[in-house]
Amino acid sequence: MNVTKRNNYPVFGDMMANFFEDDFFQPFATNRKSISVPKVNIKENDKEFTVEAVLAGMKKDEIEIDVKENQMKIVAEKKTNKTEEKKEGTTKEKYTLKEFSHTKFQRSFTLPKGIDKDNIKANFEDGILSVSIPKKEPKAPKTRNIKIS
Repeated sequence: MNVTKRNNYPVFGDMMANFFEDDFFQPFATNRKSISVPKVNIKENDKEFTVEAVLAGMKKDEIEIDVKENQMKIVAEKKTNKTEEKKEGTTKEKYTLKEFSHTKFQRSFTLPKGIDKDNIKANFEDGILSVSIPKKEPKAPKTRNIKIS
């Protein structure tokens, strides 16, 4: 199974990503979307592949898995409330610092030949997404008797 990782900074790599994510720029970047790529484990045994992704803080309904041809795409999006002020009882609260933000990620995997796309199953428990990708049963080669004339 191949893993395709998206690089948002193709020219200068992580150097530019780290530069703009520095705390100096935080006051100017409070409303930007946070894009992250979760860490994954990929396991294989005789019957299936298993892809495990760490999605801490996500809920089951914020995760989507799509399979198209030989690509499996995992997408998760968490939106935060845009309200800056809220009332709790009789007290009015206002944020002095708000670091929670909109988080979205997408990760794609190239599926190998010989898998059963119709029986892919997923489970989400304790912040870990586990996707089971069963392998097709290998077909025994057909034997054909050829008559000699």
